[in-house]
Amino acid sequence: SPICANSGTVSPFVVNGFNTGGVFTSPGLNIDINTGVIDLSSSASGTYFVTYFFAATGCTTAASSSANIVILPSPNLVLSNNINILPGANVTLSVSGGPSYTWSPADYLSGINCADPIATPTDNIQYCVSSDLNGCISTKCIDITVTCEIGYDHSVPNAFTPNGDGHNDAFCLQGFTDC
Repeated sequence: SPICANSGTVSPFVVNGFNTGGVFTSPGLNIDINTGVIDLSSSASGTYFVTYFFAATGCTTAASSSANIVILPSPNLVLSNNINILPGANVTLSVSGGPSYTWSPADYLSGINCADPIATPTDNIQYCVSSDLNGCISTKCIDITVTCEIGYDHSVPNAFTPNGDGHNDAFCLQGFTDC
């Protein structure tokens, strides 16, 4: 302790002489009563008390022990959805929910330490952004797909008028940027 809210699970540290067969409890935490494993995925930040109670059996008297666990908040990053762009185009990536940001890889980005860098990738790429809050790091990723397709209409025209009026001057497949 302390641990970050996005740390997955945490298990108790068992020492020699530990008596098994007791019950773990902790109000407000998702804890396995038999193993003491705490699932932090749904835990709010704060201080919690974990108690292990061992009932009297045979010559062993009842006993309990408590410890506190401090859960620190992790950045809750909100990132734009995956994006398709045309070759040579750029796109502004957008993230929120953290105090500061670091993007990687730095390839084709206007900056790596801002919330809204401009990306101009030449090929498909995945950008990941991380944010640190009191030593608790969250990371999310976005995929950028560079594609020649600009739509889903791939029809073939049956005529063209190359007269220079700006309408149907070239014989092009629909839905692509190159003729």
